Amino acid sequence: MSNSKLRYLSEQAAETLWEGVEENLTRYTNGDFADLFEVPGWQIPFDTLEVDLEPLKELHHDKSPKAEVENSLLVWKALYSLSPALACENRIWTRLSHCEGLEYSRARWISSGADNEELIKSVKKHFFARTQTRYRDDHAISRLWWNARIAKNIRPDDQRSALELILSKADIRSGLFERRWMFSSCNLAKGILRTMEINSEILEEKRFRRFLIKVNEFGGGKAFDLMEELEISSFLEKCITHSEASE
Repeated sequence: MSNSKLRYLSEQAAETLWEGVEENLTRYTNGDFADLFEVPGWQIPFDTLEVDLEPLKELHHDKSPKAEVENSLLVWKALYSLSPALACENRIWTRLSHCEGLEYSRARWISSGADNEELIKSVKKHFFARTQTRYRDDHAISRLWWNARIAKNIRPDDQRSALELILSKADIRSGLFERRWMFSSCNLAKGILRTMEINSEILEEKRFRRFLIKVNEFGGGKAFDLMEELEISSFLEKCITHSEASE
């Protein structure tokens, strides 16, 4: 274990990178940014936040659900001490995808056969975290942290099983993450995962989306944190029944 202070970019350094994506394309495809590491603004440390970034070297480069689970756990291992507020900070994630996480970010998100226009679009989407959608869903490293954070909140003692359910299909993750309010209640989130385990047939894309629509429709105004497990399970069964009837 090798702890060091977590570092972030200055506003100017982050903006310079954003504006310079096109001129830096060769760095993204087969180079690096090592010559910039000592430039002022690239190495700003958090005085009280130490992390071990070694697990980022172990990130898997394939796109399988299994790799997404393992990578989410590796990023969490490295950055579990990061607060949700800091995990919204573009300058942390942008630095990581250009430094310690560059090899993974490039292998996972840069296509060797892409033209310059496609490369620029991919870099801006996966190497920067300037909006909520970007840091939650698109950034190469931060999306993995948010996977793990939500799974940990739902199942503190079994983060892996929660991740395996959430990441079993890309459309399941997107369907759940688009409705963040469902995760604001741990009781409801736990109930949804239990339902996914018991009723595996709803994991089919169209069925799952219909199910979530009904949860959204019938769940407004309900105090899920005050409800017992059996009551939430009954509510979710009702949602399944109505979602299947609307097929």
